[in-house]
Amino acid sequence: MSNRWSARVLEHDFLAADVRRLTLEKPEQAPNFYAGQYLQLIIDDQRFPYSIASAPHTDDLELHIKPTEGSADSLMAEQYLNEKPAAVDFTYPHGNCYVDSVPECSVILIAAATGVTQMRSIARWLLAQPETPTVSLFWGTLTPEELYLSDELESLAASDHRFQYYPVVSQSSSAWSGRQGLVVNAAIEDCEDLSSADIYISGSPTMVYGSLDRLVEQGVNADRVSADVFDYAPRQ
Repeated sequence: MSNRWSARVLEHDFLAADVRRLTLEKPEQAPNFYAGQYLQLIIDDQRFPYSIASAPHTDDLELHIKPTEGSADSLMAEQYLNEKPAAVDFTYPHGNCYVDSVPECSVILIAAATGVTQMRSIARWLLAQPETPTVSLFWGTLTPEELYLSDELESLAASDHRFQYYPVVSQSSSAWSGRQGLVVNAAIEDCEDLSSADIYISGSPTMVYGSLDRLVEQGVNADRVSADVFDYAPRQ
C-alpha cells in the first residue's frame, strides 16, 4: 500500500550537466521499499514518478532526475526543484518490477538512459546479499556523455567478481571506442544463460517491448522478464 510522506532533502546536486541528484531522508515511520520500486513526488497536487536509485538497506532515498525535452510535466518538476525545496512530499512505494529475495539463477539488468537508476538499486541490493550469484548490467545511452554512472559501476565491477557492467552507446561518436548499437543486442551476444536468467528491463515502452521481442526470439520465456512498462503501458 502506498501512503503520502514528507521527507527532508539531505542533498541536492548534479551528477551530470542534465542529471540532478536529490537525496531524501527516509521517514522513520515509512515502510521500506523493495529494490526496483519507485516513488511519486507530489508537486501542486500532481504526481511525478521517479525510480529510487538507492538500495533498501541504506538510510536515504536517492533520485536521479533528468528533464524530458518537450514535456510540460518535466518542465513543471524542474521549475519546482530549481527552487531548492528543503523538504518534499511523495507517495511510495510503487511498482511491481522489483527484487525481494535472492534468486538461485543469474540476473540480467538491461537499462536505457536514466532507467539505470532502477537497475542500480537492484544491483546494489543483490550484491549486499552473500548468496547472490552473478549480476550483469547492460546500460545503453545515445552518447558516451550520458553514461554518468560509469565510474561508479566500473568500480563496483572491479570490487565484486559477481558483478559485470557493460556500457553501450547507440550513436556513432569519435569520443567512444567501446560497444556500439542496441543495448539488448549486447546482452544477447554476451550472455550464455539468457533462457535461465531473471531479466529486468527499464526504459521507454518502445525500448522495453523491442527488447522483450528480441529476447523472446532468442528463446527467452517472457514470464522471466520484468518491467514497470508492463503495468503502466500494457500492449493492446
